Amino acid sequence: SRSQGGLGLGLTLVQQLVPLHGGEISAFSKGVPGQGSDFVIQLPTGKAPLEMRRAGGPEAGKRVLIVDDNMDAAETMSALVDNLGYVTSTAFDGLSALQAIKDEQPDLVLMDIGLPGLSGVEVAQRVRREVANPPALIAVTGYGQASDRDISFDAGFYAHLTKPVDVRQLQSLLGRLLDEP
Repeated sequence: SRSQGGLGLGLTLVQQLVPLHGGEISAFSKGVPGQGSDFVIQLPTGKAPLEMRRAGGPEAGKRVLIVDDNMDAAETMSALVDNLGYVTSTAFDGLSALQAIKDEQPDLVLMDIGLPGLSGVEVAQRVRREVANPPALIAVTGYGQASDRDISFDAGFYAHLTKPVDVRQLQSLLGRLLDEP
């Protein structure tokens, strides 16, 4: 039973996480039982992703469309790619992805294969037929068999990443495809 409080892990976690973000934590107490304590966390302000892109850098302004029917996965990937300094947008099904590619003209698309409406493979095939200057397409999927890779490459994907994606591999791939030489 935890009728007298928690397990005592919270402060330990905070003490470990705050410095990782460049912050500091301070504790204050009057030393009187029952009077409680104050904990103050100070975190540095950082540049917003858009400000980082405006600051320059080889990837400034490069647009990446994230396509996944799992909204949490799409939002997480979008946040990751934003933090790498790229401009992102999201779509959650095949038809929306195809329309976004035509309308937004992203520089690169990270797309799941198993999508409702049109599969990622079908979107890739249509992009090859219907878009004059198609963006680089990268499959980001749970399908990782050799035959799955062959299907994605035949459909026009440049690369095939299996979930969960290795961040360093993704960063390297984005850098090779989007950053200026």
